[in-house]
Amino acid sequence: MSPLVDGRYDVIVVGAGPAGIACSTLLARHDLRVLLLDKARFPREKICGDCINPKCWPIFELLGVASTLRQQGLHVVDSFRLTNSAGVVVRGKILPESDSPLFSIKRSILDTLLLENAARSGARVLEKTTVVDVQWSVGRGVVVRTAGENRFLELRADYLVGADGRNSLVAKRILEKGGIPQGRHGERRISDKRLRVGVQWHTHHQPQAGSAVEFFLFALGYCGIVNVDDRAATVAMVTTPDLARLGQHDFPRFLEKTLYSNPAARIRFPSLTPPEVLSTAYPIHPRLHENGERRVFLIGDARQTVEPFTGEGVFFAMQEGVLAAQRILHARNSPVPFLSQSIHPPSWANRFSTLLLSHGRSADLLTVLASRLPFLVPFVARTILR
Repeated sequence: MSPLVDGRYDVIVVGAGPAGIACSTLLARHDLRVLLLDKARFPREKICGDCINPKCWPIFELLGVASTLRQQGLHVVDSFRLTNSAGVVVRGKILPESDSPLFSIKRSILDTLLLENAARSGARVLEKTTVVDVQWSVGRGVVVRTAGENRFLELRADYLVGADGRNSLVAKRILEKGGIPQGRHGERRISDKRLRVGVQWHTHHQPQAGSAVEFFLFALGYCGIVNVDDRAATVAMVTTPDLARLGQHDFPRFLEKTLYSNPAARIRFPSLTPPEVLSTAYPIHPRLHENGERRVFLIGDARQTVEPFTGEGVFFAMQEGVLAAQRILHARNSPVPFLSQSIHPPSWANRFSTLLLSHGRSADLLTVLASRLPFLVPFVARTILR
């Protein structure tokens, strides 16, 4: 990736997920001096359902990476299959435009492609670099202090973008300055019964799934399974914190109490190889917070707008990255790129799907209704796949 260049930057972006990469790429393509920092070395795994919504394609085009993605031999997802805890099945076809499909891909591959494109676009990329402090004040701009690979750096910029995930240091500093309400970290006032955790692992290719994404509901969550290529499949689950912890030390029992508590899942997917690494993300219950700082932006998970696996995580992340870039360009009186889609926060459908996670019987009932009333199938598809 690009080497670090000393001096002041126009923008420093913390976090090289889809949100941070989208923001960095767009700003760099408009000749701003952009530094993109991440604590990981790419490629790296990231917990995700690994399904990329067709809505992402206009953003891929805007970032100049769409043609590169299409050359990857993408695993196109053309249908879905939803089985509730009573074994009732709803099936549906996914019929996007041929050049803008719903597809599945490991985040280790997707994020690396996006990061390489950001570097080609002119962003300076620094991996294996942990941000240890950020400060800003009127007249001084932004100061970012980092540590990584036996070096400590003090970097300066006019703007700071926090794309550093659920445990965002940038968000913490904003909180300390009174920029967002108390309760962002930990104090969510959500009852223990409603708390949910994302769990994900990769297993061998599941031929019975073919080119479909399959969902199974169970009493304390649900699970999605999709092939990502001819060798591997992704298993992504939302369940309780206790069950997620069980998966770390007793995977067979974890599987029995979650996915395999739905008998249909055990029959259809009897061999889901125990993972070498079981990834978890905690917690999955979003709260949208506005930020009053004029030179500091929060996007993606750092802003807590990303929904469960039922949502459009990568899409919303990149969209917020584009929005932050547009605001920075506008503030600098620079030309603002046009995105054919409207910029919007998570929709009512995301909030509805979040409700279903906490009320399994409602999800089961919706499945039964859709199985008996075919006109509801597109609604179910939009709710779980959007």
